[in-house]
Amino acid sequence: MQYGLIIIQNWWRKILAIIILILVILLTGVGYVWLVTGRWPDWTGFGTKTLWDLMELLIIPAILAGGAYWLNESARKRQQAAEEQTRQREREIVEKRAETERNIASDNRQEVALQTYLDRMAELLLKENLRESKQESEVRAVARARTLTVLRRLDGDRKGALLRFLYEADLIDKDKIVINLGGADLSGADLSGADLTGINLRKTDLSGAKLSQANLREADLRKADLNGANLSKAKLSGAADLGWANLSKANLSEAYLSGAYLSEAILSGAYLSKAILIEADLRYAILDNANLSEVDLSGADLSKANLSGADLSKANLSGAKYTKNTRADIDLSTVGAKLVKE
Repeated sequence: MQYGLIIIQNWWRKILAIIILILVILLTGVGYVWLVTGRWPDWTGFGTKTLWDLMELLIIPAILAGGAYWLNESARKRQQAAEEQTRQREREIVEKRAETERNIASDNRQEVALQTYLDRMAELLLKENLRESKQESEVRAVARARTLTVLRRLDGDRKGALLRFLYEADLIDKDKIVINLGGADLSGADLSGADLTGINLRKTDLSGAKLSQANLREADLRKADLNGANLSKAKLSGAADLGWANLSKANLSEAYLSGAYLSEAILSGAYLSKAILIEADLRYAILDNANLSEVDLSGADLSKANLSGADLSKANLSGAKYTKNTRADIDLSTVGAKLVKE
């Protein structure tokens, strides 16, 4: 196709050049005769022609020349557009291939990093007796350093796998902490449906983590960053500690939080529709603009909590406690809550 367009363009250029050359030669010769003799040569017929007649003689060649130029330019532009589209498609293919190769390489690096970490941890457990080591021992310091380092290099799925390994190896139980995960990057970790009863995740970064339907009963999540995390239908009952935790915009719909400790927790914009918060400790908690529709807050402690802008439609607050410093857009006493002294 492109070769054919090139042949057409060259052919029209040659025809146009020949026509222009013939006209120039004729006009030059006729003009010379007119200058010498003062009259047009008889064979030209110009002597009997008017100016309009002379103009008509030039119109057809001009039209032909213009048509040839237009066709040539149109063909050239179409060819350029086709070539640009081809180049664009080739660039997209190259970029997509490069992105795929980068993803594969990244995935391989992460898999190697995780397997290497697991192998080294196995050595610490079996050869260095990590589980029974003393709190300030060197082996614990090494295990913590390796854990925090590798977590920063893993994606959500592998972070979840690593955390499950530590939990099942009894290294991060809140009653016997072997590896302190404080400050660990667990953002985006996929722990959906995991049984993590009594786990210690204090001060960890769990922003955007997937914890839906996870069992976190009696877990220590104090001061953890759970911003935007998915905790829908998660079990956080009993002595689960979420004090000072950041749960802004977290999804806690249908989560079970009966008796949970949420004092001074940040739940701004959180989604708690249909959550169970029976007798939960929400003193000083920040719940502004949270969705608390159909939530069960019966017997909960809302002393000095901030409920400004919160959606409390169909919420059950029977027996819930609040103080005069509790902030809410409605009179909580009208929905079953009782005012208590500070």
